[in-house]
Amino acid sequence: FYSALGRARSVYELDIDLEWDCTTSDIESLEFALRNSRVSILRLDIQKYRTSIASRLLPTLTQYEAIFRIRDLPQVKVFHIVISYENIKFLGISPRASTHASKISCELIVGASRRGDFGVITRILKTNPTLTTLNFEFNNIEDDKAKILAEVLKTNSTLTTLNLAINNIRVDGASALAEALKTNSTLTTLSLRANIIGDDGVKALAEALKTNSTLTTLNLKRNYFEVDGVRALAEALKINSTLVTLSVASNNIGDDGTKALVEALKTNSTLVNLHLSSSFFGDDGTNALVEALMTNSRLRIMDDF
Repeated sequence: FYSALGRARSVYELDIDLEWDCTTSDIESLEFALRNSRVSILRLDIQKYRTSIASRLLPTLTQYEAIFRIRDLPQVKVFHIVISYENIKFLGISPRASTHASKISCELIVGASRRGDFGVITRILKTNPTLTTLNFEFNNIEDDKAKILAEVLKTNSTLTTLNLAINNIRVDGASALAEALKTNSTLTTLSLRANIIGDDGVKALAEALKTNSTLTTLNLKRNYFEVDGVRALAEALKINSTLVTLSVASNNIGDDGTKALVEALKTNSTLVNLHLSSSFFGDDGTNALVEALMTNSRLRIMDDF
């Protein structure tokens, strides 16, 4: 592979996953191949990569030196790295800034086994300028931790994607996140799928959507809200002009909730993807959706998200 990559003349974008058995020598071979390639957009996933026992005794910068050399290759203009908590030291080191890359970003995926390390991650959120994606899915995040995250979001200017799916966030946590959305100007994707925010939590988020101008994707699937919550969302959609994708799937919104959304879409011209599967609506809701689709050619009713 490395030999072919070095000879390839038409490969400009590359997505590489480093596996468990990848060695430092493999990374150096990748570096050499990339140095002779034309790859300018690189996504490097080191979630599964583990430095050897011997190299763990070395300074952190030395352990990841080859990866930083890859980042600094002159032809690499966009560099995105995906790490797990086991590689979190990577975020704590700040070698000289790249003189070639125009965009450097990092995605942190926190496994369920790292539930006790929440404070470390929030501190990194406050200080690291490259962390753009944070995945906290299935991490037993409750209201207290959601509130801490919300406080960080009020001043954070780099995070664009936050995944809080499959946690235990309720009304208070959702309300805190909603307050943060009123001032945060960088977050574009928020997933609260499979939490317990209910009608009041959705109402708080809906209020935030009236002033937020950056969020484009909001996933509220399976959050135990009903007609009151979705009506609040519908009112927000009459004002909001940035949200493109919304999921209210697997909530008991019924015919009345569906019709409220359809009514909002008569004036909203930006929402494109609406996820409504398992939302317990009948013929009246279906007929309203059919009418909306006939008048809005951009709208797509999606099955799942």
